[in-house]
Amino acid sequence: MSLRGSVLSLALLLGASAAFLGCGEDEVPTPTTPEPPPVPAPPAPEPTLTTPENLRVTNRGPDYIEWSWNAVAGAPAYQAQFSTGDTFTAADATYLIIAPQTSHRVESLPDNTTGYLRVRSAGGASLTNREFSDWSEVVRGSTTAPAVALDTPQQFRATDPGEDSVTLRWDPVSGAGSYEVEQREPDGDNEWGGADCEGADPGHLVEGEGCVAGGLDSGTNYDFRVRAVPADTDRHRESAWSAVRETRTAGAGAPPTEPTTGAMGNLNVRWTSDADGIMWTWDRLPGASYDYAIVTGGDLPRRGSSDPCADANYEQFGVADTHAQRAAGPIALLCVRTAHPDRDSENLSFAWAVAPPSPPAVPDATGVSPAGDSAKATRALTWTGIDIEGGFAYEMNVIADPERQNDVTPDRPADEALQRACSAGRFHESGDTDVPLTALETTLTRVEPHTGYLLCLRMKNVAGTTDWVVPDGNAEHQTAPGTPARPTRNDDRSEDDRDAESEKIVWDIETREDLHVPREPGDFILRAIQHPDKTDADGDNFHDNEVARPDAEDCGDSDFQSGDYTNPDVTPALTGQGFSVMLSVPRPTGEQQVASGSTEVIPVVVSLCIQARYGTGAHERLGPWTVSAPETVERKRKQSQ
Repeated sequence: MSLRGSVLSLALLLGASAAFLGCGEDEVPTPTTPEPPPVPAPPAPEPTLTTPENLRVTNRGPDYIEWSWNAVAGAPAYQAQFSTGDTFTAADATYLIIAPQTSHRVESLPDNTTGYLRVRSAGGASLTNREFSDWSEVVRGSTTAPAVALDTPQQFRATDPGEDSVTLRWDPVSGAGSYEVEQREPDGDNEWGGADCEGADPGHLVEGEGCVAGGLDSGTNYDFRVRAVPADTDRHRESAWSAVRETRTAGAGAPPTEPTTGAMGNLNVRWTSDADGIMWTWDRLPGASYDYAIVTGGDLPRRGSSDPCADANYEQFGVADTHAQRAAGPIALLCVRTAHPDRDSENLSFAWAVAPPSPPAVPDATGVSPAGDSAKATRALTWTGIDIEGGFAYEMNVIADPERQNDVTPDRPADEALQRACSAGRFHESGDTDVPLTALETTLTRVEPHTGYLLCLRMKNVAGTTDWVVPDGNAEHQTAPGTPARPTRNDDRSEDDRDAESEKIVWDIETREDLHVPREPGDFILRAIQHPDKTDADGDNFHDNEVARPDAEDCGDSDFQSGDYTNPDVTPALTGQGFSVMLSVPRPTGEQQVASGSTEVIPVVVSLCIQARYGTGAHERLGPWTVSAPETVERKRKQSQ
């Protein structure tokens, strides 16, 4: 075979072979080059923002603390975090401060608050992609002492009554920047409103020690009161209201048209009553003398009578005095007329009067809500045993007497001082009735901690008022004490020598300026709660379960007085600002297994609980607990070999 034939035969053979393979198998895909693995992301850059420096307290008041720090170049904002303990958790409040501001004020804090703040620089492209510097050092701050009330204005007096105005004067009060003046009509709805003092804007706020109250109705009775407003609200708060000054504008005024108001007639009969009886007075007319009758008991006419003096038996004739003798109660009617032989009804006037009501019942523990031993703040006080005569209005005021001041005792105030104190008290309730009411009760809310409240009760009508009466012995209703200031560690007096066998912890509790708690340590319940930092709670033989730290509401719980918890004795001592509490804690010894093949000495954790109390036995009132930040006591330092 020639060379050409051999080549042709080989080509045909290869072609046939390829055709044969294609009939029996799938076509083999052309190999491809694999994709290279992804390039790993570069590591996150280290924070480039600088930590703020020189964090410091720059301002504080009774309810706020303000911190400031040095500006950080290039920082668009800062984040601050506040805590009432010296450790921080995710639950503690955070604040975003936009540059160039370099300060933050935490407001609306309770009295005697100690707080801690830290700050860091904040940046980033969006709210969800922020960048932060490291936190600054933690700086502690405290609110200032609560503002002290100004003295109550004294010698409050009304002079120069005109037909539409009355001039009011009082003595100056140290620390006052202005004075607030209020008025009301005694026979109205008993709501106080701002007086319209001449030249003042607003009309009820004056800078000096006087007010010409205008816009009044002629021949009308008005009550006025005044209180001092502080010039420096960080140091002082408003004073209590002064004693109420009752006065009447000039002019006859509009005579009452209904006898049920209690009086009628041009002689302007007025009355007062005290424990000795009822006394009436009336206006003097030129050259006139008077006949009068006092009607009591079964001779009294119907209260709704349009002419209650029609059957009066006049026994006093031609008297020149303008007052009537005292009469026993409980209810009496005076009828008086000018003594004229031909016109015996000329200027006939009358006034119904009543003796002071019976004192309210002495308050007891059942009237305190929640119960005095509940370790909760008192929300309400209830008085019982209140009796009201029909046909008269009644009025109740309360005197707030902080226990630390204790101005109200069985002997003080008394007589006229008691009447002034009740008149200056806080309005509580008023009303009227046409029938006698007995065994009433009344409840006071909006009460302050560690404060006694004295209930004052009197009766009145358009012509006069009784003296105020109070429970026997000036007996007060007492609220539970408030929450004490949180105990804070005194680093100067505490001793944390790791080479010593024990650690000495000293806490400070500030009470001096806080009227809502007692002053001395004997009036507080002190309870240290000590426990290991970790224990074997799940039974796996490893001490790796954290033991719960007590919150304030746990301080009185029996669960925190047994088991892993002990209550070592503490030693209190009086200080200039309150008192201190000292505890010596032995350093822990003995290693515990914390993981497979690993042992360590478990630290001890100690917290101090404190609760204020007032009284004893059935009269005891227990305030809310507060608790210090937990203190950790480590093992003794290992000695080098």
